[in-house]
Amino acid sequence: MSDDYGIKFMIDGKDALTGVDLDASIYSKYANKKESLSGSGAATVSSFVTKTISIFHNLGYIPKCTVFGLSFKYVDGSGNPVWRKAPFAEDIPSIWLMAIDYRFTSTYLYIDLDWANIDEGGGDAVLDYKYFINKDKGKL
Repeated sequence: MSDDYGIKFMIDGKDALTGVDLDASIYSKYANKKESLSGSGAATVSSFVTKTISIFHNLGYIPKCTVFGLSFKYVDGSGNPVWRKAPFAEDIPSIWLMAIDYRFTSTYLYIDLDWANIDEGGGDAVLDYKYFINKDKGKL
């Protein structure tokens, strides 16, 4: 009897028949992460001041988590801003800089939003974010 069963979603450029398990982004042979908590928001961030968003999860352990921020610099084919996986920073040199990072504890997810309006010496920006906290620890 074969060990192969279920569904595999491979990363770009890898073949499901010849790729190793670590080349799979999802493989039903293993426990998959289950979403426990998700959300999104927008925060007004003052120039040169870090704004920290605190999200209570109370899972009792440091979970797997994914955070995204809406890009100011990159757009899709229709000209709409794209969501980028944090941590990331982007800028237009000598004009502005924005960064999104995150950290967590066994009870909180913290999303750090940074903005610097260099060209105009200040000013606020609205930074959009979204997050996905996974319920289980996974087995990979």
